[in-house]
Amino acid sequence: RMETLGESSGAVARGGSRLTGSDGGITSKLAHTDEAFFRAMITREVDTWRLAEFFPAGCLPRLLDVVGRAYGVHFQEVQLPETIPRLLSGWHKSVRIYEVRDGASAGGAGVARTASGGQKLGYVYLDLFARTSFLGRPRVALAGALMLCRGHTYLSMHLPEPGMGQNKLFNPEEVVAVAHELGHAVHMLCHNGSPQEFDDLPLDVKELPSTLAETIVMQPGTMAQYARHYATGGTPPDSLVRSCQRDVYFFIRYLQCASVSLGLHDEAFFDAQGATPAELRRSAVALWQRYSPVAAHPAFTPLGEDAGLYIGQGANHVAYMLCYLRVDAILHARSAGASGAGAGA
Repeated sequence: RMETLGESSGAVARGGSRLTGSDGGITSKLAHTDEAFFRAMITREVDTWRLAEFFPAGCLPRLLDVVGRAYGVHFQEVQLPETIPRLLSGWHKSVRIYEVRDGASAGGAGVARTASGGQKLGYVYLDLFARTSFLGRPRVALAGALMLCRGHTYLSMHLPEPGMGQNKLFNPEEVVAVAHELGHAVHMLCHNGSPQEFDDLPLDVKELPSTLAETIVMQPGTMAQYARHYATGGTPPDSLVRSCQRDVYFFIRYLQCASVSLGLHDEAFFDAQGATPAELRRSAVALWQRYSPVAAHPAFTPLGEDAGLYIGQGANHVAYMLCYLRVDAILHARSAGASGAGAGA
C-alpha cells in the first residue's frame, strides 16, 4: 500500500528528510516537482540512462533476432540505405527495409543481408527517426505501426536523431517501443485479412503480440543477448539490468491513468453532459489521488499526462492491462513447463 507522504506535520519523506515549506516550517504538502524527484530516487531512474550505454544502434540486428526467435520468424535486410536505390524506390535513406520469412534464423547471430529459406511473409519498413522539412514541419508520422496492405507494414518510431557526429544510444523505453512495434509488424504480416479487417480486431487481440514482444526483450536473461556497451562491447551488469525492470511503481503509474480514464467514463461518478471544465478537472484530480502518494498541487491536472491520452481511447485502453496480465501468465506457464520438463528428465 502507498502511504501519503506528509499526512501530518511530523511526516518524514523517504530518505529521512522532513517536508518543509518555503518559510522553513513543516508542511503537509509536497510539490509535484519534489514528488518527481522522490519518485526518480526510489525507482532508481538514473539507472535507465546508465543502461542506455549498452543500447547503441548496433544492437538493432540482435534485437531483431530476439524478437524473430520469439515468434519463429527471421528478419533479412534486403536494401541497404544507399542513395540511388532509395531514389528509385522512394523510401528515405533512414528507413530500414527487412524481408520477414517464416522460421527462426539458422545462424542466430543478427540479421541476414540476403533473403533465403522459409516462406516469405512480407516486408517491414522500419523508420526510426523523426524528420522535419525545411519549414520545420514533421515529415514522419507519429510513432506506431501501420498495415499498408497485405504483406507490407510500416513502423514509425519517431525517435530523436543523434547529433552530428554522434552515435545513437537507445534508452530502455525506446528499446521497448521498437520491440512493441515489431510485435505488431509480425502480427500484421501473419494476418490474412485486409488492413480494415485488422483495424476492426478487438484491442486486446491487437496488443497482445506487441506486449509480449516488449516484455520478452526486457527480461534480464534476454537482454544479455543483445545489449552491448557502445565502447567496450561488454554486457550490462546484472544488478543494473534488474534495477531497470518494471516494478510496482510502473503499474501504480498505470493504475493512476486508468483510474482517471475509467472514472470519467463512469456515469455514476461523472456527468459528462452537464459538467463544467472546472468540474472535469476536479473529478480527474480526485480520481488521480486514489493512487497518488501526495496531495495534488492547485495547478495540477492529470489530463496533461498519459491519463489524457487514455481518455481519447475510451475505456478500451484497459485492454493493455489485460495484455500485461495475459503475458505474465504465458511466460510463467512456459517457465513452469520448462522446470517440470527438467525435473522429469
